[in-house]
Amino acid sequence: MKSICLFCSYFNSSDIPNYVQYYVKELTGHFTKVIFVTNEKNLSDTSASFLQTNNIESFFVTNEGYDFGMWYKAMLKYDVEQYDRLGLVNDSCILFKPLDDYFSWLDNQSIDYAGINDSQEIIYHIQSFFLTINKKAIIPTLNYFKKHGILEDRLEVIKIYELGLCIYIQELGLKTNAWFLYKEYLQKYNPSVYAVPKMIKDGYPLIKKKIIFNSFLDQDYPGIFYHSFNHNPNYYIKLIKRVNKKDSLFDFKLLQKDGFNPDLKKIYKLQSLSIYYRSLAVYQRAKKIVLVPLLFIYHKLKIKRLWNKLKPPRIVND
Repeated sequence: MKSICLFCSYFNSSDIPNYVQYYVKELTGHFTKVIFVTNEKNLSDTSASFLQTNNIESFFVTNEGYDFGMWYKAMLKYDVEQYDRLGLVNDSCILFKPLDDYFSWLDNQSIDYAGINDSQEIIYHIQSFFLTINKKAIIPTLNYFKKHGILEDRLEVIKIYELGLCIYIQELGLKTNAWFLYKEYLQKYNPSVYAVPKMIKDGYPLIKKKIIFNSFLDQDYPGIFYHSFNHNPNYYIKLIKRVNKKDSLFDFKLLQKDGFNPDLKKIYKLQSLSIYYRSLAVYQRAKKIVLVPLLFIYHKLKIKRLWNKLKPPRIVND
């Protein structure tokens, strides 16, 4: 099978982060060709040597259109129609163990458009941080990108690409599926964030970079605070090591060179806020459960009127 993977990564230094090196090197074992797509920069000699040694081609682009903008430019350059499988992968996750199990699952499925996991957040879609697109779906995917082009507005990118691409593929009658199914973990919210401990225990090979680096956007926190979410990255690292004792893992100590330096004060503050908002949410739900039936009874049975009729007359003392 002739396959190509377009791995997009955005960073400002001249050195490719260690977790990215581990990720793209692992992908070379599953794709005929791996293209490292990144924002324009001069790579250090060490990083350039790493790419050359692992037969990974670099493609530098102007940073526009988020990951989908990078993928679009790379798809046009590398003539993806000639391949039997196209991988669209980004660096939003840290891969911590080999992908053999995923590709073993994929090769035993009859799927045109697949991913590591799906989600029902907003609407059903296969999460775009890791997509594998087989022959029948490659040209439709390319045509979809050509139709919509590079989008700069983040919400439009989410609507058109993150959500819309999967819907488009399904409407064409092509088969889609995911390795880890949201139905088994979390029905409504993003399982790769809120159900990741259970997924790791079940063999999930990655973790969102923003969980480890505490780099959520400000607008993410109100939603996070209402979940039982552990903000301490060391909790997840210890869990990964404990669950995967028999596997060859990414060396998490290398993350220190990538800027990993947990801010304990920030972690404790976030954890306290999570407890507070979670308690508040529980209280509000409990209040709603108790008050709604009482209000229903009050209005429907007109207890107040009945009480006024039955209460004893007021005695006035002269």
